[in-house]
Amino acid sequence: MNFNVKKCNSMSITTKKKVLLPDEPYNIGGLALERVSEATYLGVIISANLSWKKHQCMTISKATSSLHFLRRNLRYCDEVTKERAYLSLIRPVLEYACSAWDPHYNCDVQSVEMCQRRAARFVKGNYSRYASVTTMLDSLQWPSLTERRRNAKLTPPHKAVNGNPVLQLPMYVKGSTCDETKFIQPQCRTEIHKNSFFPRTIKQWNALPEQQFSSTDCFKASLDTRSGLSSVAPRSDDNLRLL
Repeated sequence: MNFNVKKCNSMSITTKKKVLLPDEPYNIGGLALERVSEATYLGVIISANLSWKKHQCMTISKATSSLHFLRRNLRYCDEVTKERAYLSLIRPVLEYACSAWDPHYNCDVQSVEMCQRRAARFVKGNYSRYASVTTMLDSLQWPSLTERRRNAKLTPPHKAVNGNPVLQLPMYVKGSTCDETKFIQPQCRTEIHKNSFFPRTIKQWNALPEQQFSSTDCFKASLDTRSGLSSVAPRSDDNLRLL
């Protein structure tokens, strides 16, 4: 396999303040690789200090830019068209690879949620400072992005427990001896590890009620019920729920 050296970089991933770097840079074919502090892989910005702040800011900026584009071009469209545009063009941007960069600080969570709240105003065409955005979200039946990220993270463990090898569990993730549907919570020394995918998802998984679900669809429906989504009256344009 041949690599384009101009597109290759080297990065040391660590949380230490003092990083021990090699005396000579890494090289391919005698050409030295540029040392970087962050790199983009499959559209996700990976930082050397394992922080997802840069990727979160990029995601919010991209979604906001797309929302401004829709506001300029769909200003006089009906509510159904605006909602379909948001669900098709903006929300997938906010949820791309979200299981990896799912924010845990409240300020970061609110920054992502504000994108959807601004989109709710756009769909409803109501920019009054006295209007309740929460009421708009309930009317549109949009669950919070935090709930959607949680549900997306809990689906792979459900498949793993039911024999679907869609998720390769690391060696340090062990099943509970008391309950075969639960996992032992990994011991974490750092805040970064504590809020990474497996430790955080296992904590959320173990907090679920003790109940078996025969299919993934039933499990997802139960998650929506726990989020309180079933209490909202169904809309007439149910075809939008398929987007």
